[in-house]
Amino acid sequence: MSFLELKNKTIILIFSLSIFFSHVVIYNFQLRFIYLFLFLFLFYDLFKKKIKINNKITLLSAFILFLIIIHGYFNLINQDNLDYKILFKISIKSALISLSIILIYYYKDLFLGNLTLCINIFLSVFYFYLIYILISSDNFYNFNLINCSNLFRFDKLLFKELSHFQLLSVPVILYSIINFKEIAKKKINTFLIFILLVFSFLNFSLTFFLGIIGGSIIILLVSKNFNKTIITLLLVINFLNLGIFLNQKDTCAAKRIGNLETYKNVLSPREKLLTTGIFSKGSFSNNYSFKIYMNSFYVAMNSLNNNILGYGFDNYKFAFKNFVPEDYEKEKEIHPYRELNTNDASNNFSKLTSEFGIFF
Repeated sequence: MSFLELKNKTIILIFSLSIFFSHVVIYNFQLRFIYLFLFLFLFYDLFKKKIKINNKITLLSAFILFLIIIHGYFNLINQDNLDYKILFKISIKSALISLSIILIYYYKDLFLGNLTLCINIFLSVFYFYLIYILISSDNFYNFNLINCSNLFRFDKLLFKELSHFQLLSVPVILYSIINFKEIAKKKINTFLIFILLVFSFLNFSLTFFLGIIGGSIIILLVSKNFNKTIITLLLVINFLNLGIFLNQKDTCAAKRIGNLETYKNVLSPREKLLTTGIFSKGSFSNNYSFKIYMNSFYVAMNSLNNNILGYGFDNYKFAFKNFVPEDYEKEKEIHPYRELNTNDASNNFSKLTSEFGIFF
């Protein structure tokens, strides 16, 4: 294997680990940041091989860096909170964002040209993980399939929550469907994707349900790579997806046949969306996911209305502090969700709307 080939495969491996296992923490190091080590390869190419980076991308990156720092500086002044330690942190984080733009642009063709390999890396790590769970723990057999419980309630080595896993499994499954001819060339790949699909359905969640539907709609709108096989596979997976969702009980199966205390705050996907979520007719305190989202949207909309330019990079916590409801302290004692996601808003839309206003 040549040095160039080894370098390229290492870059693909690092990108894959950073994206697919972003929630893994090893000795306080979040694996999502492992891609930063690719700067070593970038510097090697720049100084050893004398390769030049697109000037427009360099200027754009520098301009974004400048804007974020200036925006953060004036927002700290407006809030009477000009702390140079905070400004320094904003500058460091902004510099990493700026450099990441250059890094990702430079390696984008290598990464996009090897998406199937990236997915294979993800599948390999994930299946070794399942084998480890199968051998080392009885929880593999004990978790309750389809309705409420899931393997990641017992083991959080790779994924802290089921939704973290299914934010990855959905695009992998849909990518495999629209690239079925390429995937089907190797029977082992087809088999592994099929097992991933079965595992995802058995660990059914609202994230998976909405992800399959939303992803399929996007494919129908933008994809030009259609044939009868792809359309058939999309229809089958969506009918199965909708069928499982509609046939779920509002009461979690784990509550009915398992330990009620263990699953007292666990809701089925249908219960999350219809009974206690956006289509609910009353106020329910046990759907923390929905309440956290609604709370973050409330903060974001009030932030935009009162500070159209935003609160500055990584300053969602200031917006949250200013726009929590009047009964926040009292409600926090009753509903623990009020203490959750005060720094990250639980979603990028609310966070970035609060921090950058109309610039977002």
